[in-house]
Order: sequence, then C-alpha cells, then structure tokens
Amino acid sequence: MAEFNFNKIDTKAKFNAGRWVEIKLDGEPIGAEFKVLSRHSDLGEKLQQAAVRAVQRSYKKDGKFVPPDPADADKDRREYVVALCTDWRGPALEDAEGKVPPFTPALCDAFLAREKWVIPQLDAGIVDEAGFLKA
Repeated sequence: MAEFNFNKIDTKAKFNAGRWVEIKLDGEPIGAEFKVLSRHSDLGEKLQQAAVRAVQRSYKKDGKFVPPDPADADKDRREYVVALCTDWRGPALEDAEGKVPPFTPALCDAFLAREKWVIPQLDAGIVDEAGFLKA
C-alpha cells in the first residue's frame, strides 16, 4: 500500500467531492453508477446530526425511546441516501427513448422507492471511507 500522510490529503474535500458507486446484481455490474457524498461530508454530518436530534426530541417528549415504524425507518433511510446522491450514469438507467434522464433528487427518490435493493449498495458506498480516499 502506498504511504498515507494526513498532511498531504484534504479528507474533507474528498468526502464532499463524492465518488461513483457501481451497482451490481449477483456480484456483476449492471451498467449503472450513482455518485454519492460521504457520511463524513458536510451534508452527511448535518443529516446525521439532525436524525440524532430528532430521536433526542422524541425521547425528551415521551420520556422513553420508541422505535420508529419500519415503514418510516425505510423511508428515512431512502431519503438519507437520496440526499447524498448527486448524479447517476449508465445504460441501465436509460428511459424508453434510450437516454439517461438528468439526475434530480425527485427522480432518484422515485427510482429508489421502486428499486429498494439498490439502497444498501449506495449506503455501503456512502460509509466506505477508503472509497473516497483512494488516489
């Protein structure tokens, strides 16, 4: 492995710049990639802090921790992933006219609501620090 030096790399800039995550099915690339920001990006940290504060407010209000409804938890996870997605590309995302639609959070949300199996792969990319720090 190459020598790593914290003084020669701006990790925050790399976390904020994002990285491409290749979507796979049975371990094989399907021709779709999503660009994601890191959980350590400015936005990722802001979203995580907001989620913790929401749990704290709920606890202070009720005096006990009440786990979220599974449907709400799934929706919250999807919204988190969508918020950290910034782009997409690849022939697997082409529409009926053979064009990849321009990325928008709304289209990404609709796609992930339909193709829930992609969310764990994007989530794994979001938390994989090494993927952001590679040269």
